[in-house]
Amino acid sequence: MKKSFAKFNALMAALLLSGVSYVVLAQQAVLVEPVTLSDMQQRERVVGNIKAAVEAGVSVRESSSVDQVMVNEGDKVSLGDLLLRLDSRRLHAQSLQLQAEYDRSKALVKQRKAEQKNLQDDLTAFTYTAEKNAISERQLRNVKTELAVAEAALSQANFQVKALQNELELLKIRLADTELRAPFNGYVTQRLAEPGEWFNQGEVAIEMISSDRLEAWLEVPQRLASQLSTTSEITLEVNGQSISSKDFKLVSQVNNRSRTFNLVVSFPAMPNILSGMAVTGWVATSSEDQVLAVSKNAVVNKGGMTLVYKVSNGENGSVATAVPVTVLYKSAEVYALAANKELTPGDKVIVEGNERLMPGPVVATDAKTGRGFVASSAPQSSTGIGAGE
Repeated sequence: MKKSFAKFNALMAALLLSGVSYVVLAQQAVLVEPVTLSDMQQRERVVGNIKAAVEAGVSVRESSSVDQVMVNEGDKVSLGDLLLRLDSRRLHAQSLQLQAEYDRSKALVKQRKAEQKNLQDDLTAFTYTAEKNAISERQLRNVKTELAVAEAALSQANFQVKALQNELELLKIRLADTELRAPFNGYVTQRLAEPGEWFNQGEVAIEMISSDRLEAWLEVPQRLASQLSTTSEITLEVNGQSISSKDFKLVSQVNNRSRTFNLVVSFPAMPNILSGMAVTGWVATSSEDQVLAVSKNAVVNKGGMTLVYKVSNGENGSVATAVPVTVLYKSAEVYALAANKELTPGDKVIVEGNERLMPGPVVATDAKTGRGFVASSAPQSSTGIGAGE
């Protein structure tokens, strides 16, 4: 739009500085664009808000006091970065105690193995002696019983070692949990922890949002539920930027008060687009069809009529003729028009200077190329209609 104003001002300056006649100066400078035949879909305008793909309150996994906080609000962090550290001295002491018990249990296993082997050798010798009737059956049974007891004691010692080993593994996990790390790439939005504060297990210490992808949560009227085209792109307008995305999903629940449902559109994070911003979306509600298309700036409403001004050849040069049109639907920058006998693809319509257009000739400049335009065909309506008619 700024470029169009610049062209318009440049054209006016050229007219004023040149030595042209009064007739030329009486002509009105306008910018024009062509009518096109385009494949378009009917789209409805909806509104919503931008959200981060992931918003999380990162909670501590151990009950302890805060030893050190590494981040502040606004900091960008990556997956695995250290956010804060809890006091872990008690857990370290428990770890040393468990390690000592574990070592003692392993030594006990060695002792039980030696006892079991000694009794196994005794049983072998007693069995051989019993075959020679050198000892009684009772003595043999006693040795077998002692061996069974020794084997049970060895098994118990092995189980004890395994239990202590598992406790040590759990303690390692608990020690690791005293360091709170970023669960994803993102930004710190709120720091809730300060050194010395006590946090219970599960309490939120840091709030984060993801930085890789954003989502537009659009509120769509329930009447459009059966008309949405699930294969078309959705166009978003936010903070002066236009985004198209096919990555969207419908939340199958209607709000009882607003009678709207959410359409969640996902797209890569972009500069100057932040979580919480308002967003406008254009959702397709029909299949593609060929229609006459004009710039949204070409359509004006006057006297209860919807018009475009077509530039064509007249007796004194180019003139603007008002053509009534029917707008089928709108997109962000283009309006789709119903078939019209007075408009054909390629016709030039005024996109700037049409709001206060007066009867009389016009000096037309192409809005895209900056070149002057001279109409070569006669207007289909014999009367040039100005802004006041």
